[in-house]
Amino acid sequence: MPWTSLPARAKTITLPAGQFNTLQMLATGVQGHQTAQTFTVTYTDNSTATFTREFQRLGQPASLLRRKQAHHDALPEHEHRGSQAVNVSVDGYVCVLDETRTVKNIILSNNGNLIVLSLMLANDPVSVP
Repeated sequence: MPWTSLPARAKTITLPAGQFNTLQMLATGVQGHQTAQTFTVTYTDNSTATFTREFQRLGQPASLLRRKQAHHDALPEHEHRGSQAVNVSVDGYVCVLDETRTVKNIILSNNGNLIVLSLMLANDPVSVP
């Protein structure tokens, strides 16, 4: 399956059933900082946990343009017209879950300017530098 980012837009994602103490996410905001973004984890007993986070913006136009232009000739005309390279800032976020309950799903924030790149359930937090 090809990799793709996921605009949040209130999507419900089924989680693998299990008992975990953290939900870890890689995400970024576009069109500026995305403040007060709410996520809801539902457990199999239908109880919920709600998390609110602020997500940093994606980046600013940068000197990466030269690197992108090196591949410019390989792209069809319609795929590179108006493109602009950016420095990307992707941040890691950790939400503490109730490890005595079994997770069921997560409902992402209703915001197309929040891009979720990865979700991971774990029993030990992963250090995000």
